[in-house]
Amino acid sequence: MEQKSFLTADEVIELLKEALPDDETWHEAYKELAEKTKTHFFGYNYIGFEPPSDKLIRLLQYGATILRSRGIYVYFKFNQTPPRPRLILFIAGECGRVYERLKKQAEYLADLSVFIDEHENELPKSMTAKKKKIEDYANTIASRFLWQLGELYIQGDKEALKSLCEEAWEFADEIDAYLDRIIDLRRLHAISLIL
Repeated sequence: MEQKSFLTADEVIELLKEALPDDETWHEAYKELAEKTKTHFFGYNYIGFEPPSDKLIRLLQYGATILRSRGIYVYFKFNQTPPRPRLILFIAGECGRVYERLKKQAEYLADLSVFIDEHENELPKSMTAKKKKIEDYANTIASRFLWQLGELYIQGDKEALKSLCEEAWEFADEIDAYLDRIIDLRRLHAISLIL
């Protein structure tokens, strides 16, 4: 069985340092990463912050490749599409794995909720009644898990991070079980996407 790697942002920064090639450009980018606050680079929207440099983004792309080659899971997303501010999510280890799973579930649940809203008059009452539960799950993911996973990852509280990751996996499994029970609604939603 695969050993789970519970890494914190500080540990990831150290792993990136160890993996740097002997090149001044890489070392400058690393210095930028190390000097800025971790919250600037690990999971937040940076309104009001100076956007990270292209060198830093290349460093994180390189770091993601290196960590993955060592068998460490990396959830790495960034957005630099104007006029929106840049958003970087770089979460390695088990925290990144569960973060990505919950993020995908939250997006799917939001899509289901919109589908119910748009087809409320055509859907049976038994299906529209599922909207509250769907929204409750999506809200819990956002307010309880995604935010707190990011906080513990940044703060470096490894024991609390492990505990929350385990709780998050159980919650994600609960959501999957619920989604299996509302398969008829999900099928109608899938058909609507095709048409």
